[in-house]
Amino acid sequence: MIINRRIDELCQDIRKYLDIFEQECPFTIEQRDHHIRTIKLRYSLGNISTALNDDSFLQSLWEPMRSWSERAARNQLNPFEEFKDVLLNNRNETMRYENKKIDDKNLQQSATKVAYELWDLIDSVRVSTAKSPVVSGSKTLHHLLPELIPPIDRTYTGYFFYFEHQDFQNKPKKVFIDIWRGFVQIASKVDLRPYVRQNGWNTSITKVADNAIIGYIKEQKKREFKVDSFSVDLG
Repeated sequence: MIINRRIDELCQDIRKYLDIFEQECPFTIEQRDHHIRTIKLRYSLGNISTALNDDSFLQSLWEPMRSWSERAARNQLNPFEEFKDVLLNNRNETMRYENKKIDDKNLQQSATKVAYELWDLIDSVRVSTAKSPVVSGSKTLHHLLPELIPPIDRTYTGYFFYFEHQDFQNKPKKVFIDIWRGFVQIASKVDLRPYVRQNGWNTSITKVADNAIIGYIKEQKKREFKVDSFSVDLG
């Protein structure tokens, strides 16, 4: 499969792609600080049940999600109380994955089964008006299950795994399952933990992989631009 080549390239030179991410980070300092604050609060609260009972955590999660949805201009995040209710209604299902991690060898052996189960959770966490829950659901659940669910977007994650923007709308289940299994594959090929740190964007193993993907795509698009420019010159 062509995606395997990309994953191999990413894993073989992950430090390089993380450096590119650091140098060309597409996110704002405000977004970074919101993310770090929310992840630190999640860990300080100890477990999912306590986090979901803590309005300061939920507010810390909701605010940057609302800001992101307004910038995306594709959908709107639910009002805070509705957002909170969705997460509370899915509390028990979310807690099932409390100690699951994408670099766990046992999980890797049953990755397809777990991927389908996680899709059911993503599909239930409808925190926005979007037709597809892949982006909003993964970004939300990432802050509850940072070692298990990566934040997925169309521009970088989708592009890396060869999905078009419309695929997120037309076949969201396949998009999520294929992408999540891809993250598990990355975690099975390279040790992500040495790159995790409290400050900066590398706050968890899934975010390390996500950041490396962003760095990879940034370099890939530069290469494609050079090829296109060369073709124009020849024309």
